[in-house]
Amino acid sequence: AKTMSERCSCWIYLIRKEVLVTTETYFTEGITYEDIDWTPRMILQAKRIIRVPTIAYNYVQHEGSITHPKDNKGWEKVVENNLIVLQKLNQYSEKASISKPWFNAMCSSIICSVLTIVSKHLYEERTNYIQQLKTIYPKKLNSMPSFSSSEKMKIAVTRLSPQLYCFIRHYL
Repeated sequence: AKTMSERCSCWIYLIRKEVLVTTETYFTEGITYEDIDWTPRMILQAKRIIRVPTIAYNYVQHEGSITHPKDNKGWEKVVENNLIVLQKLNQYSEKASISKPWFNAMCSSIICSVLTIVSKHLYEERTNYIQQLKTIYPKKLNSMPSFSSSEKMKIAVTRLSPQLYCFIRHYL
């Protein structure tokens, strides 16, 4: 039985070393959030997935990291990398059977993340990014029951109108 987390982060799962070695599933170099690309590929390789509720990872965010750039050029790279990962996730969802709802929920979550970045740092280019998102992922956005109320609300507003979501996030 597969027990999926509500997130696409590699540090949520315990993976046998043999699986890592035999599948040769590696991180894609040169992209931001490489774990969001790697985790679904690993999930597709797994025969079993078991999630444990233990927190065994402490994530420290600091200003100036590659996931929190200081300028618009850096934020553009983060968005472009997320668009690449979104496109890959969408492709993986076509291959998935049991975990298809999970892949679709992860795509929805990434779309909200991209729109949040766009609304905060690249607001003038929002129409272009919204069009790219619609092209890459034309499906209806959805969430998982395990998503937080806040995440579900973001997805619901985005489903209603990505422009409205950007407007709200820009001015809040």
